[in-house]
Order: sequence, then C-alpha cells, then structure tokens
Amino acid sequence: MSKTTALGTGPIVFSTDDGAQIEVPLSAIYFESNRVGTYRSPASPRLTKWLEFLASRGRLVPTATPPPPAAIVVTAVAAGYAGNNIAVTVTPKADPTKVDVTATETDKYERLTLETLNAQLGVTGGEAGSRPGLLRVKTNPKTADPVAALDIAATPPAAGATLPTWTVAGAGAAVAFTLEPRRPGTAALFDAGDIDVSVSDVTPPPGGGAVGGTFTLTVTWSRKATNVTAGNVAAKLADLGYVVTVDPPDGGFKLPRPGTVSLAGGSEPTAAVAAKANVLAND
Repeated sequence: MSKTTALGTGPIVFSTDDGAQIEVPLSAIYFESNRVGTYRSPASPRLTKWLEFLASRGRLVPTATPPPPAAIVVTAVAAGYAGNNIAVTVTPKADPTKVDVTATETDKYERLTLETLNAQLGVTGGEAGSRPGLLRVKTNPKTADPVAALDIAATPPAAGATLPTWTVAGAGAAVAFTLEPRRPGTAALFDAGDIDVSVSDVTPPPGGGAVGGTFTLTVTWSRKATNVTAGNVAAKLADLGYVVTVDPPDGGFKLPRPGTVSLAGGSEPTAAVAAKANVLAND
C-alpha cells in the first residue's frame, strides 16, 4: 500500500538515548497499512514506540486519501427497482492495460405461488407487476405447481412470434407457467442464451393437491466484454447495453478498477396522493 503523511498538532518532540532532544517534523512521519513509521534515519525503536503511542491516542492520524476518480458511469437501461439487481464486475488481465467487464442482473423471487406470480412479474398485455424484471408471465393456467429445475432452456420464437419463451414444467406432463422477455432488445444486444432461469426451494401445497405450494424463481442475465482498455471503453461496453448504459464521467473514460460494483437507487414510480385535513367541529 502507499504511504500517507501524518497529521498532528505540530512536530514531535523526542528525547534520544543520549538525552538529546530532537524534533521530528510531521513530513517525516507516515502511515502505511494503518501502521505509523518515520523516514528519519536512523529511526530508533524508542522513537517508533513513541509514534505508535501517539497514534493510539489519536494525536497522530493519517491524512485522508482522496478516492480514485470514476472510470465509467453505469446506469440501468430500465428504470425501476430491478436496476438494483445489476452488478458490474471488472476482472484484471495479464496485460495491466486491459480488463474484462461483466454485467449481471439477478432477479430472485422467493416464496412465490401461482397466485402471486402474475402480480410480481407482470403479465404480457396486462398488469406491469410490482417487481418487474427481465421476464414476465406469458401464460399461467394455475393448474400445476412447478417442479424444481436448475436450468430451464429457452424455446426459440414460434412461427410469427418474435420472443423466445421459457416453459416451467409442472408435475407430470403439465406446464406450470411460461415466461417471456419483458424487453425484446435489438438483435445485437439480446440473446436468449444470456438468460438463465431456474426454480428451487419448492414446497408442496399444504394438505396435498396440485397447486398452492411455494417456490423460488431466479432469472439471471449476464454478458462479458473482454479486453477493455481506456481507449475502447465506450465501444466494448456497448455490448452490455441490454441492461446498462455506460457514460463517461467528468474527465472522460478511464480503465476501470478490478472489483464488483452494484447499482443502487432504483425504485418503482409511486402514485400521487391528494392532500387532506380534518376540520374540527365547533363544539
């Protein structure tokens, strides 16, 4: 880690082993990995211990390290709560001038039932859903609970249709429900292979029967942009445009730092509320 200069009330007065009194300027004292040290040579063990004591009492503190500048500004394509489910992961390469950038959206719906499915995901041509995400409900006959499946493959669009579908199997040969993308996207950005659908945590209906149990539905979209450099950020990350847009911060694009950042602040619109008041009776 880099060294940061110490802050204090003034130079540190210290008595050497031979009784001489010296002053150590703050510019000669530093912090590194939360440990205090000094550039003064030779640095006696007694001086180091004295600096550590002063640091433990808060009389010496490291200067604040300014945060690194932003490299890119990432915004969810679709406004709403689902944008909070998006994470952007930057992975380093052997070449320090390049990174890989992966955008992932994971919509997880826990303790769903066939009765609550439509209201949460929304329905094709109907209600928008309280938690709209990557997919919406195309059909839901509500006749058979789903069975657990870790990987539900997409079915290509039928003749005359434009969207693929994901059919979730029910008990026996029944169909529990069918999902389709909420946004078709462009041919360059949308690929059904980027979306994974799974059903887990299935609990049977209380008292038996075919419907009434709960389940967890997980829908994940993920795509990676490889060999991103400071010079090609805009072109490379445009490939993630199904779920995010990427804009330059003040100062222009820079090479993103490795790590994972989650988007935040997305919310659903709320209905306007009329003002009202109680007028007291003249009693």
